[in-house]
Amino acid sequence: MFESLIAYQIIAGLSGGVEALLLCSVLRRIRRRQTGFTATDLLLAMIVQIPAGMLLLLLGYIAFAKFESSMAFFLMVGTVFYAGFFWFPLAGLRFALNRRNLVGRSPLPRVSVPMRLLFLSYVLIAFSLGFYAWFIEPSEIEISEHHLTSKRWTASTRPLRIVHLSDLQTSYLGSREIQVGPIVEELAPDLILFSGDLFTRALYGDGPQQSARTVLGRISAPFGFFGVTGDSETPKQAKELLDAFSMSLLRNEIRRLNVRGQELIIIGLDRKNPDYGLVSGPFPEEAVVIVVAHSPDVILGMGYDPHSTGEKPSLRPDLILAGHTHGGQIVLPWVGAPVTFTKLGTRFASGLFHLGESVLHISRGLGMEGHFAPRVRFLCPPEITLLQITSDHDSPSDPEAIPHPGPKGS
Repeated sequence: MFESLIAYQIIAGLSGGVEALLLCSVLRRIRRRQTGFTATDLLLAMIVQIPAGMLLLLLGYIAFAKFESSMAFFLMVGTVFYAGFFWFPLAGLRFALNRRNLVGRSPLPRVSVPMRLLFLSYVLIAFSLGFYAWFIEPSEIEISEHHLTSKRWTASTRPLRIVHLSDLQTSYLGSREIQVGPIVEELAPDLILFSGDLFTRALYGDGPQQSARTVLGRISAPFGFFGVTGDSETPKQAKELLDAFSMSLLRNEIRRLNVRGQELIIIGLDRKNPDYGLVSGPFPEEAVVIVVAHSPDVILGMGYDPHSTGEKPSLRPDLILAGHTHGGQIVLPWVGAPVTFTKLGTRFASGLFHLGESVLHISRGLGMEGHFAPRVRFLCPPEITLLQITSDHDSPSDPEAIPHPGPKGS
């Protein structure tokens, strides 16, 4: 449970401490200093930490691409995070508050005032950003609303209200998890669709499963709650967890619903072995078809490559719902999400995209990566999405109408 999360973070934190010590030791040897450690040494180590951290992240990403295991990459992320936002600021605080220049024997002249102010500024910025990313933003759930129009949704019925959830990835029952049930209830959805990743993998115990069970027990919708598996849970774990609740697990399955006289077809694609043949139909022309999957890469399996310059095929699903990316989880100003772990690239980190006659929605999700990755979000808050589908006869000029040419991100 919470103890398992702490165990992972302690390992990553110690790894960050080792990286900081190694950098400082190497720089001390390069400067041929036999004993002690000065403020200048620390400043140089902080500067070198930037390219060293990028190199570690690159090595972790190469390991992920080669062995398809995210553990090494997340360990590198945790190492760089704790070195830059804990160990180096802690060392900087020592020089900012202590006038002695040397850590060790035979103190050198005092640290200059500009140097102390520089360290103090770094400490305040690093600790503030780290505190915000760890304790504040992950609990600030954002409600995103999109209004879509469809030629297949009949004008005589009320709008179809769909709540899209993804990547709960809970470790323990915290403030974020407690908010999910009341928010969904307030949105009053007709239908809830979940794009996988129920909980994080614990170092030991079943605390994350228990937390997910509590969250799911508070969610329901009049026309059903359907979901697919992600990367964090096995189909067996998901089935055992969901059997006691209203959520139906779809593994390459089709469910046909009658929503106030309108035929609605839900297709749930399995994460490991998706059956793309289900998507091609045939389906009744008047039926609204929705595909639920974990990764947005499913559109490639459907034959739609948004990066291709050639003619794009027409996709039958009206709406495709996915998650997996977490929106990048950390978004850099003017840069965007550095990585999303999809073949589509960072352009498709999150949001609403029009793919010919289909609409793809990629959720930022609710949770965060587990294992050794720091449980942080930055400029990428967790998300619950409300999608409202109305007839195109009601609002023909709606910019989010189906169909619509070209991609569009929110």
